[in-house]
Amino acid sequence: MVGVVTFVLLIACTNVAGIVLARSASRQREIAVRVALGARPARLVRQLLTESILLAFAGGAAGLFLVAWGTRLPVAVLARNFHIPRLADTHIEIWVLAFTFGVSAAAGILFGILPALGTGSVHAHDGLRESSRTTGGRRGQRIRAALVIMETALALILLSGAALLLKGFLVMRSTAPGFQTDHLLAVDFSLPRIKFAATAERFNYFENVLDRIDGIAGVRSSALVADLPLAGGEDGLGFHIAGRPDPAPGRSFQANVNIASAGYFRTMGIPLRAGRELPQTVPG
Repeated sequence: MVGVVTFVLLIACTNVAGIVLARSASRQREIAVRVALGARPARLVRQLLTESILLAFAGGAAGLFLVAWGTRLPVAVLARNFHIPRLADTHIEIWVLAFTFGVSAAAGILFGILPALGTGSVHAHDGLRESSRTTGGRRGQRIRAALVIMETALALILLSGAALLLKGFLVMRSTAPGFQTDHLLAVDFSLPRIKFAATAERFNYFENVLDRIDGIAGVRSSALVADLPLAGGEDGLGFHIAGRPDPAPGRSFQANVNIASAGYFRTMGIPLRAGRELPQTVPG
């Protein structure tokens, strides 16, 4: 996705460069008039760069406004209909602002310096003889042709990447996740630590909940798990290995762990390839 966005950004920058070059070619008569009135090349370069940078920052500000306004509705719809971890935390970070500022400044300077560098070769006599629809000379035509070729190449790469992305998405959709997803109901809840301080009390409560759920008509199996698959949750546990030094002073080895009750594999439809089912034991 980052690659796709990058190529779209490059194509947009190429379009902007073509528009700026075409606009500068149509202003050769204006520049010639300024040269005839005594304007120095450095003054013309500053003017063209200022116009280009202001236009780039205006476009970046408009893009940020559209992003801030346009993400509210999709986030609200997705949060209401899909369980996507941390979707509600979607917002514009400072790095997005810095990236937009940097891209706008780079685009304004780069695409403003190209036509500005050509002002030094503009002669008042020749420029005034040209019509306002001048093509900017052979140099401008070569630059615009190169931009068209670059844009076409970027568009082909973008189409190829989009096709590969779509194919990968379809492959992932057709890949079995390793558990059943139909006829399952997941309920997320937690117990207050003050009321259930002891581990045995929490264990007895969970066991009573499973017994009551299993007694409901139509329920085939029930289980408890700390983190559901693909839900974004993750728990870690530190450990030491006897006879082996720790990775760093004050830092132990880390392992991802999950806590599940007996019958979890059967409830989720996870096939048991080797080993045995989880035992139903009361922690001491």
